[in-house]
Amino acid sequence: GKDLRLTLVPHLKHHLNDSNVNVFTDSNAAGERLKNLLNHIKNSRIVIVIFSISYLESRWCLDELAEVRNCLLRKKLDFLLPIFYKVRTYQVQKQTGDFGK
Repeated sequence: GKDLRLTLVPHLKHHLNDSNVNVFTDSNAAGERLKNLLNHIKNSRIVIVIFSISYLESRWCLDELAEVRNCLLRKKLDFLLPIFYKVRTYQVQKQTGDFGK
């Protein structure tokens, strides 16, 4: 969501860049150039997914997550790092709380 684009994501990107990690972050508004973003996911070796309260409300985020899953199933990713931002892992796994709505 927008809150993460302005707070957590720039901080994370800065530290990854400092560690010589090549980083792609999407700066388009929701729904813009989804195909381009999905191609970046397909060509990535490492993906970081940030689950937030508003994550499941976004069709765009769910499409991205589906592509990440497809890449995992095809063994195209070396590493997936989920970050649970202000949500608990069980809320995502069991779809409880805001994730169950």
